[in-house]
Amino acid sequence: MVNSRRRAISSTQARAFGMAGASTMFFAVIVLPMLFLILTLALDLSLFFTIGQKSQTLADEAAMYAFRFMPDVDRARSAGESYALHTAKQRSIPIDSVQTLNSSDQLSILMNGRAPMHFARWFGFDGGLPVQARASVRGQPQDVFVAVDVSSRLAPDAITGTAWGTEVQWPAATFFAHEMPIYIPDPYDAGRTVRVNERLLTQQCFNPIFSAEKAAAAEVFDYFSRFSLNGIGLGFFPGEFFTLDVAREVLPGGRRKTEEQLKGEADFDALSGTQTSSTLMCAAVAQQEHSHDSYKFPVPPVVDPVNVGSALSFNQDYAAWARAKEVIWSRAASQRATYSIESILSEITGRLLSAAPQPKRGGLAHRASKLGVIFLSGMPHEGTARFPEPAAAEAISRALLKASEAAAEAKVNMRLYLVLMQYEAWQPYQHQELEQLAALFAQLEYGDDSSSLRIRTLVAADPNELQDAIAKVMVLDEKSVFIAE
Repeated sequence: MVNSRRRAISSTQARAFGMAGASTMFFAVIVLPMLFLILTLALDLSLFFTIGQKSQTLADEAAMYAFRFMPDVDRARSAGESYALHTAKQRSIPIDSVQTLNSSDQLSILMNGRAPMHFARWFGFDGGLPVQARASVRGQPQDVFVAVDVSSRLAPDAITGTAWGTEVQWPAATFFAHEMPIYIPDPYDAGRTVRVNERLLTQQCFNPIFSAEKAAAAEVFDYFSRFSLNGIGLGFFPGEFFTLDVAREVLPGGRRKTEEQLKGEADFDALSGTQTSSTLMCAAVAQQEHSHDSYKFPVPPVVDPVNVGSALSFNQDYAAWARAKEVIWSRAASQRATYSIESILSEITGRLLSAAPQPKRGGLAHRASKLGVIFLSGMPHEGTARFPEPAAAEAISRALLKASEAAAEAKVNMRLYLVLMQYEAWQPYQHQELEQLAALFAQLEYGDDSSSLRIRTLVAADPNELQDAIAKVMVLDEKSVFIAE
């Protein structure tokens, strides 16, 4: 009996050990691999979502960076794609391709890659999960007004002056030299006439200083007008009564449409000027020039603005096709040397703040920032008073204080850029004067959470630097972009 019990106990123990062995085998062969696969899958999914988040962050950054170079499509595309691929490598983000899609006001970056999947390798699949990130950005709409100084300081006197620059670089225009010489009464003999120097006549339209300013103003206008959500205006000073001669109110870019007809980008002032300096003359010079590229229109007009015959007349068919850069290029130096900086600043800020909201801006209709770009031939003037004389400084202060109050009331951000230049020995201001002007602007600047007024001076030591300075500051530094919904 004792032996029987012993045999029963041994048999029970054997069965128990057998079951334990089977359980261990089941755990080792089935459960552990399953747990490993589940853990691997969890890690893979975590990695997939992490890579997705990093890719989306990178796409946002690349799109916002690329938009700074718009509307130069090729440059924006190259900048965005280079930024994305270079940064992805630095951050170990597996990106295979980057694609850029853009319009004038919006830019999108599409990135494709694959997240590695260790779990899938157990089943012979080694391709990884596709990861895609897309970011779209759009610029904040801007209402812009470009004001161009055309005072007599920008040209030598047509009768008694000395031509600027060398005769090789700045010769007489074909129009004055061969097609339409200008004669005026001889001041010493009432019965005779004398021919006006052709180079001096030419320089009422084009010279080292004036041409650089007009070219830069035309580029600024053209740049901001290429964004369909922007509003853009144009004016010249001194106009009548020493204030602003408005060639275009702040309106959406492109040609303007009235109830009666389609109008050009800006008004061509065919009536302004004198016998030795007029808009018609400058347009005729640009239109008729054969040899000197610096006098020709930057782009040939669709329709010639001037009828050239025994006398000059405005081609009425041109009015509907006038481009702003042609209107700027045709402008002649005024016979007036002074203007009211208070009136100029007040008119510019007033037009910016009163610009009508554009329905196509959608939810951004009332979020447009305001930008005034003022090209100056020297220190600002208030009549005959030149900054830093008290009358000029006080006039600037009054105008900018009113602008601050108006910006605060309208809850908008406003930027004003005063663009000054110098050319070789021609320097119409001193360094100390620039410091005083900057100090005054710093005192008058204003800003809070809902509105601001910022004023900045841009100075180019050489005309060739002027456009670069404008591009670096206004085009790159001041562009506001945000992720589009």
